[in-house]
Parts: sequence; C-alpha cells; structure tokens
Amino acid sequence: GNLASLGKRELYSQILQSYKTKWADKHVRKRRFRKRKQANKKSPRNCQVSEWSRWSPCSVSCGIGESVRQRSVERHSWQGGLPCPGLREYKWCGSARDCNKGYFDW
Repeated sequence: GNLASLGKRELYSQILQSYKTKWADKHVRKRRFRKRKQANKKSPRNCQVSEWSRWSPCSVSCGIGESVRQRSVERHSWQGGLPCPGLREYKWCGSARDCNKGYFDW
C-alpha cells in the first residue's frame, strides 16, 4: 500500500508540474506575442520641422519688396500623424524712403 501510494503521489506531482510548466510556457508565449504585436502596431507620428531661418534680405533695394524665411522637414508625418506646416513665410519689406532722389521723377 505504501509503495503504491508513494508512486501515485509522485505521479500526481509530475503531472501537476508538467501542467504548470505547459500553462506557464503558453502564457509567457502569449505575453511575448502580445508585446510584439503592440510593437508592430506603430502609433501615428507627427511631422517635425526645423527652426525658422533668418529673414532674407529684402528683394528690392528701393520700394516695396518681400523678405522670406524658411524651414525644412526633419521628419515626415506617418500613420495619420499631423501633417507638416508651411515651410516658407513671406513679409513685406522696404519703403519709398530707401529710394534715391529722383526715382519718382519720370
């Protein structure tokens, strides 16, 4: 009786241990797969642009012209991220005061 019960206990122990190991392995694999799946599901990335450059010199030395400043795309948007903003800005510059005497004498 004692040997048979010891055998059963050992057998139960091995079965239980085997079940625990298989269950643990299965869940560890599931967790790894879930993490990998989340890593593959990339989140949206917004566009990134550089700082503005300095304003360019006025396009004319006499009268009203324009000056421009620009920036460049450092990283394009992706997966539905925010699109890139404008890369150039213009402003008026100059005046009639900068003109030589006689410029308006036609």
